[in-house]
Amino acid sequence: DEKNDPSCIQFWGADAKHALYLIDQRLGHYEFPQLIMQIFNLFNAWKERVNIRVILIEAKASGKSLVQQARKQGLHLAKEWTPAMCGYPNDKIGRAEYANWSIINGCIHICDDAPWSRELIKELEKFTRNDTHAHDDQVDAMSMAIAWWNRMGGGITAKEIQDAK
Repeated sequence: DEKNDPSCIQFWGADAKHALYLIDQRLGHYEFPQLIMQIFNLFNAWKERVNIRVILIEAKASGKSLVQQARKQGLHLAKEWTPAMCGYPNDKIGRAEYANWSIINGCIHICDDAPWSRELIKELEKFTRNDTHAHDDQVDAMSMAIAWWNRMGGGITAKEIQDAK
């Protein structure tokens, strides 16, 4: 349904604590079978080139079922993700604000010439604090990746943000 937000699948790489790189992305209005196929396609496109450690899927809507189906089909790296796991707020605006510190500090990198980068930049620019933006799935996926990276010791953590207040 084109009126609803699309599903966003992002593939990130980290340079330890110093940098997080958005390497690839899929964005579309997928039915459940196509969504699971897109996850496998992205995984298969990169598994030979990088050491993939986890596939995070937000544990809401169809997320729990996606994790179960991915594991059932052999993708054992699939894991349910919640903001609380990383000390992030439950709302998208709060998560984006927490993630913003790593962006401001130059830790987050996006490939300029990727076919999906222009749409991602547009969505980032239109994201509003008062939730009047049309779509936010790319922003939400990005803040999810940054939250996980923070949890693993990268970038600016939620605790560092709270301590600075």
